[in-house]
Amino acid sequence: MAEIAATLGTFPPLRIPRVNQYPAGLSYWSVTEHAQKNGGYPVAGWSVAWSPGTLISANDHCVWMREDGTLIDLMAASPGMQGFTTFLMLGDQMAADVDLRYPVVKPNFTIKLTDAPELVEAERRYERWLSLNLKLREMLKKMGWQWNPGSGWFGGNESVAAEMLGQQVYEAQRSFLELNDSIYEAPKG
Repeated sequence: MAEIAATLGTFPPLRIPRVNQYPAGLSYWSVTEHAQKNGGYPVAGWSVAWSPGTLISANDHCVWMREDGTLIDLMAASPGMQGFTTFLMLGDQMAADVDLRYPVVKPNFTIKLTDAPELVEAERRYERWLSLNLKLREMLKKMGWQWNPGSGWFGGNESVAAEMLGQQVYEAQRSFLELNDSIYEAPKG
């Protein structure tokens, strides 16, 4: 944990409650909407997952800060997660600093605790998804498109190339998530 915090340049890890109010994923949009309705602020940071003997992973995440300063994770747990979130806060960086017109794509930070073949394959699949996703996002931004978590990309000029790349992104993400979920459900070691 200390290595992850030092690498990411964050404050010490916090253990915050998880209330499972929204489905897993899309934390920036869900928390921003929740804060607009209920007060408080969306806070950017990293959610840390640990699969004993397998890996430790820090994933870009957003949590809600109530008016009294209490942090709460509103998102449902992903496979292998508990009723709390280990969260690394990025100082005073609020999620308002993130442009929600486009998908938030920040690379995960992972420390492998084993060289198991499924981890090597998961890392390969994740890198492919990340590369394709960044390429698609930049292509569509240049074409004047925007993104909505409910409906996906909209506006801009139609493009067969963008549609084909979008399908590759979807397939790469599905492939990575299937393998990633199985790693957290069945820890090695």
